[in-house]
Amino acid sequence: MNHEDRFSGTHVMGRRGEVTIEAAVDRQTGATVRMYRFGGRARGPIDRLEHPNLPAVLALLPGASPDETRLVTALPRRYAPLGPADAPPPLPSPPLSPSEVYGLASALAALHGAGIVHGDLGPHRVWRGDDGDVLLEGFGVPWRHADGRTPEPHDDVRALGEALRGAAPEVPPAMAEVLVHAAAGRRDVAKDGTTLAAALRAAHAPPAAGERPTPTTPYDTPPRGTLVKDLPPGGVYHEGERRSALKPGRYDPDAQAERTPTNRRTVRVAWGVAGLIVVATSALVLFGLPLLDDAATPAPSAESYVLDIRVAPAGAPPMEIVVQDAPAGSDLTTGTRLGRAPRRVVLDRAGRWALAGVFGERRSDPVHVDVPAARTVTLFLEPAGDAPGRVP
Repeated sequence: MNHEDRFSGTHVMGRRGEVTIEAAVDRQTGATVRMYRFGGRARGPIDRLEHPNLPAVLALLPGASPDETRLVTALPRRYAPLGPADAPPPLPSPPLSPSEVYGLASALAALHGAGIVHGDLGPHRVWRGDDGDVLLEGFGVPWRHADGRTPEPHDDVRALGEALRGAAPEVPPAMAEVLVHAAAGRRDVAKDGTTLAAALRAAHAPPAAGERPTPTTPYDTPPRGTLVKDLPPGGVYHEGERRSALKPGRYDPDAQAERTPTNRRTVRVAWGVAGLIVVATSALVLFGLPLLDDAATPAPSAESYVLDIRVAPAGAPPMEIVVQDAPAGSDLTTGTRLGRAPRRVVLDRAGRWALAGVFGERRSDPVHVDVPAARTVTLFLEPAGDAPGRVP
C-alpha cells in the first residue's frame, strides 16, 4: 500500500471556509483519524512539531486535484471541544485548571516558535479529554480571516485568551489578569504565544508537561507529499472499525485500571510538584527573577523521581501507562494511569515499581523497575495478531 492510499475518508465532519474536515481510516492500522482537505500548501513545518498538547501529525499528502493538500492528524479518543466555533463556550465541567491553561499556551508558543500561525483558534480548537489532557488542534491548515487577511501571531493570542478567559474562572487572579490582557490584545502579553506562555509562567502557572516551551528556528514551508510518520508523543490513535486487528489480552481495564477521581487528582498533584520545580529553576536561570514566596504554593514533595518511559518496537502506538505495583507509601495505587508513553512521568517513592502499557484491548507485559537506580524503561507491545501467549 502506498502512502497516498493509506488514509481513506469515511464521512465529512464539517466545513469551515474553503477547508473540508473528514473522518478517515488508516488502512494500515484500522485507526480512525482526522483529515483536512484544502487548496495550496500546509502552513509551516508541521513535521517538526512534537508537543504533548498538540495532536500528532500523521501525514501530509496530495489531494484529488493538483492544488489540493490532505493533512492527516490523530483523532483523540474521548476528547471534545470546549464549544462551537461562533458562539460563547459553555463553562466546562470542571473548569480548566492552571496547568491546563499553561499547557495550551505552551502549545501555542511551540507553534509560533516554529513560525506557524494557527489562524482559527477558539473554543472549537481547544479539545479536552476525560483524563484531564488538553489539546490545541487544527494547526497547519492555511486558515484565513473572513475578509481574506492572513492571520498573525497576535491574532492567535487574542483568540486563545478569549476562549480560555471564560473557561478557567478558578485560576489564580494573576493568571486571570493575563488572560484578560491577552483577549484585549495588550502587546506585552499578546505579541505571540511565547509572550503569553512567559506571562502565565510568571503568574505561577505550573507547566502541564513539566517543561517550558522551547522556540525553534522558523523553516520554509515543506513540500506536499513528503510527510508520513507514525504517532509521535502527544498523539493518540482511536481504534476504528477494524477491531478484529486488536487481539485481546489479559488486561481488564474495568477491573484494574479505571481512572477514579482520586487517582486523577493524585496524578495531577505529582505533575504539579514537578511543574513548580521547573518554574522555579526557569525563573532563576532564564529571567534572573527572585523566587516569589507565595504561601499558597505547595512545597515540593520530599520524594520525586522522574522516569523516562519509551515504547517498542519501532512504530508501536502510544500506550497508556498503568501502575501494576508500587512501593509501600506511594499514592499511585494499582490501576493508576500516568498518561501516554512515550513520555516522562513523576513517581513519588523510591523502590520497585511494576508498570504496563495498554492500547485498546492489548497490553504489554509488566516491566519491573527499581527507582531511582533506573532512569528509563521500555514498554514492549506485541504486534496485533502476532502475540504468542495472549489469553483470548
